[in-house]
Amino acid sequence: MQRTSNDGMTTPVDSLNRAETQTTKQNLDLMVAEYVRNKHCNELRWKVVPALGVEPLTICVQVEKRRMSSPEVRVSCNEETLFPSPLSGHTKEALHEDFSYCWPFRGEVEGIRRAGVYEVRLRLSGGVLQWFAATITKQRDDGLLEVRAYVPHEAGGTRELDLPAMHADDLRKKETEEPLKLQARYLMLKVPHSNPLDAVLRVDGESVAKHLAWPFQRALASGALGSCVPLQVSSDRKRVSANVGHGTLSHFLSGEIRAKARDRDQQHRQRWTIQVGPLTEHTIELERKANSSKILELKVDGLPFVQASAQDLDCSGAWECSFRLVGERVLDFDVPETDKDGHLLARRAHVKQPCKYSHMCSVRLPVEGDLRAATLAVDGVLFEGLARARRACVEDRLEMQSEAFQFVYGLAIPFHVNETPPNVLQATYESMAVAVQDYLPSLFACSAVAAQGEEEMTIVKKV
Repeated sequence: MQRTSNDGMTTPVDSLNRAETQTTKQNLDLMVAEYVRNKHCNELRWKVVPALGVEPLTICVQVEKRRMSSPEVRVSCNEETLFPSPLSGHTKEALHEDFSYCWPFRGEVEGIRRAGVYEVRLRLSGGVLQWFAATITKQRDDGLLEVRAYVPHEAGGTRELDLPAMHADDLRKKETEEPLKLQARYLMLKVPHSNPLDAVLRVDGESVAKHLAWPFQRALASGALGSCVPLQVSSDRKRVSANVGHGTLSHFLSGEIRAKARDRDQQHRQRWTIQVGPLTEHTIELERKANSSKILELKVDGLPFVQASAQDLDCSGAWECSFRLVGERVLDFDVPETDKDGHLLARRAHVKQPCKYSHMCSVRLPVEGDLRAATLAVDGVLFEGLARARRACVEDRLEMQSEAFQFVYGLAIPFHVNETPPNVLQATYESMAVAVQDYLPSLFACSAVAAQGEEEMTIVKKV
């Protein structure tokens, strides 16, 4: 059974404890970035990333077993204690009934603050319902929407009507007349009082094993070349240059997965290294802590990712862990600004074009085999079948005409329009600056020709 809360979120009816709904501006993509289920350590841990670039939630269940009494439990999220109640003054307590907790998430409405996308349904005098053009101006924390409707004016034309709290049910897309649906997802934790170490976290009612993902964000934060390639556009927009060559840029745009190395000589540990693009590498490592243990540990880039048995991962037979490798490639264009009439300005701006990527990886170990029999597949291709990583070669930095750049790479050079109207003095300065920038190359060329002519005349006079 399910219930709908005041903010429009639908959650299981047994979620007696519920966090505030978290709204993210990015597309919701609940990724389980860490899953440690080692009952011998009396701790279960999950790290969930709501969307790429969003701070993760670390959910932890700690159990302290008692010989003559029920085990004592602590449930926390980002070090904040959810059970027992902070009012109890205890760090752990025995569960007398099942403990449940729900974390709802909501994605930002698509096309917010864009005119001509939606229509709103309003009740006119006499109870008649009618649809009017509208713009969603804000998404509130309670799930309601602030809307600006365009309704007929008594004197003719239309007038704006600001509506502070509208339900999503009263809005639809203008072109398709499809009703607006808020993107909503949730996490649900259930800790049974009979055996707290059997606690289960589900994503939209599904096992976390179906939502394992490794979000690569460190390069995004540092601005490393592996995730971002800067491109410079000349002041007249006729030429494009980059700090990489053609081969690197082509590999960056394709995002091709390449196999770099494998360490297959160890019985208790296997390691694969792959390339995602020209300069981004990932190391995937599988390890068995003890010969008799059914629990395997999977690490990515040297960090803990999954520690679980085949049963914990819902496997029948072989131990297999499937997960997504998620990241984002960014082209950072440094372009001259233009005004609303299309005239070039002396000022410059950065226009970033992000492109999200996702690759499906699978690490598999046969039932009877040691770790030397483990395999890695990326997008259905075994590691041995991937293209081999190439040795980095020295190449000239890219510099070419804008038209040729668009033909070769299929990329349109973006514009950055400055909507702020400049004053007369500033406009004059902008025009002079652009004129000087355009005139300098021809001036240098004329100076070179003149210097060459003077040198020739001097030689003639000497002769």
